[in-house]
Formats: sequence, structure tokens, C-alpha cells
Amino acid sequence: RVDAKAQAHYFASYVNGKDSNCRMALDIELTDWYEAEELSNMCITFLEEVKRLTGKEVVVYTYTNFAKTSLTKDLSKYPLWVADYDVTTPEDNPIWNSWIGFQYLEAGNVSGISGYCPLDVFTEEILLDKI
Repeated sequence: RVDAKAQAHYFASYVNGKDSNCRMALDIELTDWYEAEELSNMCITFLEEVKRLTGKEVVVYTYTNFAKTSLTKDLSKYPLWVADYDVTTPEDNPIWNSWIGFQYLEAGNVSGISGYCPLDVFTEEILLDKI
């Protein structure tokens, strides 16, 4: 079993003291054979512990189909940064009614960056001073 609190402590020890104007994200894309309820509970433990340790809000990053099949509505209180490629707007999912980040292309081109990188759009809610 993954120790979500230990993971949160490790993460917080790495990010504490670093400046950022954007929210941090929990990237959840694999189940490792956990059922949706247990996986969602581990995510919530991580999210709550990171906020307690850093004082900063964290968002959930995942892709649409994963949200549909592997997570529960308990995560709906946390903002969503969703990956849903090659569409103009993310597909609906049963957990979130809105998103603050939308990754719409997995391998895009950005001037000044060599190689491919994901392309995203964000709402102002990704910014820490907009919370």
C-alpha cells in the first residue's frame, strides 16, 4: 500500500521554500490495481497533508477517462487540471463540472523549447493569488 502521508511529506520537503505563483498538482494517472474508493482516499490524504505542510492549495491532474473509471466524487472539492487530447473542450466526467487547467495536446511545439511539450490553457484559478 502506498503511504500517502509519507509521499506528501517528501513532496512538501522538496517544494517548501521555493517560489511559485501557481498551484501545485497531484498527477494521478495509474491505479496500481487500487479500487476507485481506496485510490481517491489516498489522493485526499495526500492533498490534505500537502496543504497542511505547505499552506498551499493543490489541484488534481488526470485525464478524462481515468476520472470516469478510477476516481470518486470525493475528489470534486479539489480543482481539476485535465488532459484530454485533440479536442476543443474536455469531455464531461462524473466528478468535476469545471476545470482550471486543460491540457489539449500531448506533443506540441513552443518557440524557444527544443522538442515537443504538452500544450495547456488555464483559468486564473491556477494562480495562488486568485484563491
